[in-house]
Amino acid sequence: MKEEALVRYLLKRYIDDQATEKEKLQLFGIIREYSDDAGLARILQELGLREEADPGYESEYWDVVVQSILAEAGKARSLAPIRSFRRTMRYAAAVILALCALGIYFYREGSSGDVVKQQFSLPPAAPSDFPPGGEKAFLVLADGSKISLEKAGSGLLATQGPSSVEKLSDGRIVYRPVKTDDTGEVFYNTMQTPRGGQYQLILPDGSKVWLNAASSITYPASFPDSSRAVSITGEAYFEIKPAISKGSNRRTPFIVNFSNAGGLPDRIEVLGTHFNVNAYADEPYVKASLLEGSIRIGNQVLKPGEAYVNGKVSRTDIKQDISWKNGAFNFNGANLPTLMRQLGRWYDIDVSYKGNIPVRRFQGKLSMDLSLPELLDVLQTLEIYCKIEGRKVIVGN
Repeated sequence: MKEEALVRYLLKRYIDDQATEKEKLQLFGIIREYSDDAGLARILQELGLREEADPGYESEYWDVVVQSILAEAGKARSLAPIRSFRRTMRYAAAVILALCALGIYFYREGSSGDVVKQQFSLPPAAPSDFPPGGEKAFLVLADGSKISLEKAGSGLLATQGPSSVEKLSDGRIVYRPVKTDDTGEVFYNTMQTPRGGQYQLILPDGSKVWLNAASSITYPASFPDSSRAVSITGEAYFEIKPAISKGSNRRTPFIVNFSNAGGLPDRIEVLGTHFNVNAYADEPYVKASLLEGSIRIGNQVLKPGEAYVNGKVSRTDIKQDISWKNGAFNFNGANLPTLMRQLGRWYDIDVSYKGNIPVRRFQGKLSMDLSLPELLDVLQTLEIYCKIEGRKVIVGN
């Protein structure tokens, strides 16, 4: 094709998020004009191989970029030579086509490493019997009584020893001191999220907690001066407020206890930091990921960007580890059972497999606002076939 140099230039500008609106229109016009030209496919493939040699790129991400360009140009389905790309590229391309059809979000990595959100606006889907999860939780008080936070109005919910328990107008639960004549009795409360629920909590010391689906946190309604300790199941994200013990300059450590297997440490010691703990019983290991500050697990101290997994400390993808807190599934590198466990917790479904479990590694992120049928439609484009029976999803043909 005559415009090879120009196409290469415009593609690189687009991929690096530097293209002007005029350049985008020019690129899309060329793609539409040469949609059946083998030369265009060759340029795209050559650029993909070149970028794949760069450790900052992955083949799946490259093909998502290519297919998003083609989709935006209106020719995603007609560029036949693209189908000769490797199998992994075909899977990634199918995701883009499915997302275009569903009118949902897909994300790609921008040149700066930031997440670039691309939206395809189509008519909304019909109501579903399997909507996404939302703000749902129960608060279990010291006497065993249980409050549905989804149904409770804002304002005072209870008094627990020297603290009041309030629901703010934005839905968060907060503990405030109301009595000075503290008897020293400890009132333990538990917040529980069901499958399909998440919730936010402000602890008595001002620390913030986000609970993921099918999780719980147990804590005192008022922390003693000498210690701050909570216990969790499932997954929680923490932003810990530093605390100074009365009568000293020593910071009161914050302790997170969790269930663990294999004789590994089962607590995290914190001073002031932001971190995530994934301790679901059905996951193969506990994972603690650090965003800011430092935490100690056993005799190992984590630095920001590191995670503790199965007794070892290594670098981690922080954005992926806390994507649930920001309303997105991040399936990068996940296999099918890992993906389906996340769906089971968020959509309150049970998952079973018919025949062998397909071997897949996924790339990409999806909004947690999708209904279950919409998300299963995306999986079908990847040749993962699912059938809904009651509240069970059966994976397999």
